[in-house]
Amino acid sequence: MKIFAIISGNSDSYDDLSSNIRPLVQHAKTEKGCLKYQSYVDKQSFTFFFDEEWEGPEFLDAHTKSAPFIALGEFLKLHGLQVQIHQIEEI
Repeated sequence: MKIFAIISGNSDSYDDLSSNIRPLVQHAKTEKGCLKYQSYVDKQSFTFFFDEEWEGPEFLDAHTKSAPFIALGEFLKLHGLQVQIHQIEEI
């Protein structure tokens, strides 16, 4: 199961957003069922990209219930930021 997620920040939120993303990335890489979890940032547009691969939906579901995922979600909500999540397939 492959996921591509995008979070668009802004210059005011960039440093705090980065600080909230790091624990999630570190944790995700250790989670059961995580085959790949890469994160990238475009510093000019303050946009973060996540390239994820999970063994199955149950592992992704567990990831979304983890404390770092919930904490990032609360941060995004507090700052009016949104995440776009795409389930992708190779063509």
